[in-house]
Amino acid sequence: MKLKHIVLMVVLMGIFSLLFGCGKNNKPIDVPMGNTAAPVDQQTETEAIEAIGLPDGASLTGLYLSRQGMEKAPYYIMKTTENGTFMKISDLSPDAYEMWKDDDTDDQVQPAEYFGFIETVKDVEYASLVCLEDETLIRKMEEIVETYGVLAWDGFHESVSMPGVLDSGDSYNLYLELSDGTTVTMDGYNTAPKGFDDFYSEIIEVFHSNSDYSRYLVTDFSASPCIYLEVELREKEYSDVYYLLRLRAQNNQWSVILTDPVGAILEKGTDISDYGEIEESLPYDRFLSIMSKYNVESWNQYDERESTTKGDFDITMYFEDGKEFSAHGNVYPKNFEAFKEEFVREIYEYYKGVSGDS
Repeated sequence: MKLKHIVLMVVLMGIFSLLFGCGKNNKPIDVPMGNTAAPVDQQTETEAIEAIGLPDGASLTGLYLSRQGMEKAPYYIMKTTENGTFMKISDLSPDAYEMWKDDDTDDQVQPAEYFGFIETVKDVEYASLVCLEDETLIRKMEEIVETYGVLAWDGFHESVSMPGVLDSGDSYNLYLELSDGTTVTMDGYNTAPKGFDDFYSEIIEVFHSNSDYSRYLVTDFSASPCIYLEVELREKEYSDVYYLLRLRAQNNQWSVILTDPVGAILEKGTDISDYGEIEESLPYDRFLSIMSKYNVESWNQYDERESTTKGDFDITMYFEDGKEFSAHGNVYPKNFEAFKEEFVREIYEYYKGVSGDS
């Protein structure tokens, strides 16, 4: 064999070793979430997770946990306050209520503000706020934190690019607070510390197995005043047709978007996007009467969809007595099309009045 052939073989073997890792890797392993791609570092042997106990005398007083990917997941919050310890599962992200302070740090949120989220939304989202009567569940959460060595995760902040992945990848946030002032702040994109998946699964099981929302589901829109209403409607045949109405009792805020370039329901070329506040009370009954006409109350907790984003609808309402309503999907319940047409036309009439465009 000629010398140049031997040299070429050595070079190729060296490249192969670099690409596929012939040696052991003893670094801590960051495991991408959702199993959508290979780990950041190829794990060569199983490493035990080191359990780390809480500091002597310290207890868990706050937890915020979220994991978001192609499918939207809830947000999990536990916090001890002067009025007791509360556990909350929310479909609304904290930044939906503009909780974060603008501190010129690349829009990074302040971890302590996660718990302000509880105080903000509890008045309009009672259904997922549970007051813990004893400390049994807190002790269970502490055991999970200790088992997976979560205190060692403080400061974890990693992002991993995943070329070829069709969705936007997975991201997560975790914030813990102990009674002695100890905190754990971590976040990542497509990567998490070893044991995170199991930690996440066990923590959310504690939340879900101790939450009963049935008593909060509204069955009669006239039983209590509505304090928040949001309706989003999209056409199946036209992706650029979109209708939105949002009424929020706090400050009497309203928002309207009516985009109908093809004239699906409104006049062709309709393009309205506006919001504001009014002094008088918002006309919830004006819209709830249309809903009752089409028996929308029976849609509460409706969630049916096909594998497409076309034709999505989303209805969310909160009432003064703490009850709530939600329905969404792109497979329509009975009477939906008739409801949608009348409701959209009523949004338009309302907008003309509130904007002075008569």
